[in-house]
Amino acid sequence: MKKKAVFGALVSAASCVLAFGGAPQANAQTITTSGTGYQGGFFWSFWRSGSGSASLTLLSGGHFTTSWTNIGDCTMGKGWNPGGARVVNYNVGTYWNNGGGTAGMYGWMQNPQTEWYVNEFWGTHKPNDGTYLGTFWSDGAPYDMYKRQLYGSSPNGNVYFWQVYSSRQQQNTLRQNHTINTGNHFYAWKQKGVPLGSTMQMMFFDTEGWGGSGGADVTIW
Repeated sequence: MKKKAVFGALVSAASCVLAFGGAPQANAQTITTSGTGYQGGFFWSFWRSGSGSASLTLLSGGHFTTSWTNIGDCTMGKGWNPGGARVVNYNVGTYWNNGGGTAGMYGWMQNPQTEWYVNEFWGTHKPNDGTYLGTFWSDGAPYDMYKRQLYGSSPNGNVYFWQVYSSRQQQNTLRQNHTINTGNHFYAWKQKGVPLGSTMQMMFFDTEGWGGSGGADVTIW
């Protein structure tokens, strides 16, 4: 996740067959300019700023790939709009990041404005900015929680907002199916007194990078 908050987006299946590293799909669409939309039954978001280059390739269903090179800052992925409390299934076939940033669920709430993350993977360091709120367990793993108040751009313009996140104590494994129960994190943050927004805005499985290069191959369902 970003050291300086910048608005990173413009505003179930029983089984999943994954084919990482295969031939490009005929319906693939590559995004290189900031925007949002819908494809394959999912919401997508792409945002970038500063130097370098980045791309989001939309494949079938919840499958997408991302890459960035010497990037100033970028966030991109697929998910839902509006978001909410749900069990997100995902499989990350490849992930690498030699700079800052994370991969996992990301979203916004309104009233009050709240930016949130559930970090499953990260680049050069595990996020630990802000006030430490403690540790809790979800989906079979311990997560460390943090919050801080920031000023910057959001889906509703430049405002003061809360940023709250959970970082898995150990990065998750590649090429295996996993779950993120977002409702567990919302409940844990609320129990720690974080003023979460009452209105859900978008959420997506985000691959974020800043100050380096990286890429990922992700499927959600």
